[in-house]
Amino acid sequence: MSTFEQLEEARRHPDLAALDVSAFSGHDIANLVLQRSEVLYDQPRSGETISAWSAGDAAPLMDAVKKLGDELIHRAAAGIWLEYRSLSDTIKSLNPAAVADIGCGYALFDLFLHRETGCDLILIDLEAS
Repeated sequence: MSTFEQLEEARRHPDLAALDVSAFSGHDIANLVLQRSEVLYDQPRSGETISAWSAGDAAPLMDAVKKLGDELIHRAAAGIWLEYRSLSDTIKSLNPAAVADIGCGYALFDLFLHRETGCDLILIDLEAS
């Protein structure tokens, strides 16, 4: 997992600063937070936000989404980008022509993969929760 400082530095990288996140709805942002709760790192008692959602109370999560909005997407993207960067040399050495990602979610990892390698992507995901 990345540190606060690493995430903050990554968010300023041109690959991330230029991301157009306008297609994300509040529901999408909430899903990202649930998948990557570390994006709430600077919020007081952030664990309670996730616990409340788990107990059926989405209000604290939606309050965080309303308060931080696109910032949460950029934080999640920064964490995913750092994870991608840690694997990119290995991935490039494999020189993939195509990659299938089962459970791709919002496919941010795949976006970084495609941008760097140009490989074809097969994205498979089913969201039921």
